[in-house]
Amino acid sequence: MLRPLVDRYITRQGCIEIIQAEGLDMPQKSGCWICPFQPKSQWHELYRRHPDLFERAARLEELSSERRGVQAHIRAGGTFTIRELEATFSQQLSLLDDPDWDDLLAYKPCHCTL
Repeated sequence: MLRPLVDRYITRQGCIEIIQAEGLDMPQKSGCWICPFQPKSQWHELYRRHPDLFERAARLEELSSERRGVQAHIRAGGTFTIRELEATFSQQLSLLDDPDWDDLLAYKPCHCTL
């Protein structure tokens, strides 16, 4: 198996130093889209940008729970099901549907990044 970084004893910190030395932008931490340990912000990004993958992850979690007879959970700064996160994300985005939202923004600029 080829493991060029591991075989050269280059750690995560070593990678950061190499990237910085080359003057490149620091990439986001990479990981699998279905990793149960990714933070809520990455689940939220998946929900917004790739709803098809978010739905697949939720369905896989449900199937796992059914087969094991125990509710599967993700650990994103707490213990949640993907459907619980989905409900939260849906409620957050529905706040932007408020017709008064535009009026509020006219008085105070919003710098949030949803």
